[in-house]
Amino acid sequence: MKPRGAAPAGAPGVCALGPEVATDAGIEDLVTSGMDIARMNFSHADHRAGYERVRAADARASRTVGILAVATNWP
Repeated sequence: MKPRGAAPAGAPGVCALGPEVATDAGIEDLVTSGMDIARMNFSHADHRAGYERVRAADARASRTVGILAVATNWP
């Protein structure tokens, strides 16, 4: 029996990059832990720096991470 709330097999790992993990080391940890898609919220920081950090981390890990850009502010 699958645990409640578990993702189906083969589902991508999506991680939100907020202020707590949007560092080189934080993003690299997520990539090496299996992040498949980085969700970036433009309201937190400079999106160019986040994009470059994700690309650098996925190049070092020899894997491709997709980027989902969200341009909304949450209340």
